[in-house]
Amino acid sequence: MKRLCHALPAILALCLVTLLAVPAPAGGGIEVVHPWARPSIPNRPGVVYLGIHNLGDAPDRLVGARAGEAGSAELHKAEQKDGLMRMSPVEAIEVPAGGMAHLGPGGLHIMLFDLAAPLKAGDSLALTLRFERAGEVPVTVPVMRDGHQHGGAHGHGDTGHGDTGHGGAGHGGAEN
Repeated sequence: MKRLCHALPAILALCLVTLLAVPAPAGGGIEVVHPWARPSIPNRPGVVYLGIHNLGDAPDRLVGARAGEAGSAELHKAEQKDGLMRMSPVEAIEVPAGGMAHLGPGGLHIMLFDLAAPLKAGDSLALTLRFERAGEVPVTVPVMRDGHQHGGAHGHGDTGHGDTGHGGAGHGGAEN
């Protein structure tokens, strides 16, 4: 026992040195806020909106997504061209260091194609976001008619008004 008492300070010092030698992760990480999906129509794509807060000290990029309920998921943007709202895929969505990216109606969003079943209000879906630096981030996404959740909280950028439609991009039916 006496030997252990004499060795204990050396063991603790060695542990402390080992911990200090391990580099800390670069910056905080990713926080997903106010995720929601609109109910979908049979045989039409679904759409997901959310906010992404980069808690880190380096920029990151959302480079992909997947949902078990969908055959594929794509990052999209909506833009007005020639008086029509057009949807087009984007390679990535930039999330600045310490900043936010907003995916909302009329702008950036995630399209879910080949849904196993229509998304229904009150349901939720499991979504995995893939970031260039942060890796995979799982998210539970509630399905809501207008982005209101628990007595009126809004998703980022959502007004709950307007129908911009995906008809102009050949995807048909689902609102962006």
